[in-house]
Amino acid sequence: MSELKATPGTWVIGNESNSSVDLQIGETFACFDRENLNTFEPVISREEMLANAHLATAAPELYEALTAVVDFGNDANTKRGSWALAKAHAALAKARGES
Repeated sequence: MSELKATPGTWVIGNESNSSVDLQIGETFACFDRENLNTFEPVISREEMLANAHLATAAPELYEALTAVVDFGNDANTKRGSWALAKAHAALAKARGES
């Protein structure tokens, strides 16, 4: 399996407002907006924006956990285990930008 090339370090939620939330990703920053960048009209709720931010900041831990599942699951011999393992491989490939 190839290696993840994402920014190492802690990914955390920073400043929040009604229309955006900042993410600190290692030593860099990213911003999630809930508004259309052309019309400045909200297109998602504040709750959805924050949920997206929480999901993004969980990415390193999710990647690590899924990698452990794949490593363990390579020994799986059941149809259900094979399906789950295929989904895990696909998700990891997507995270690495390979799909």
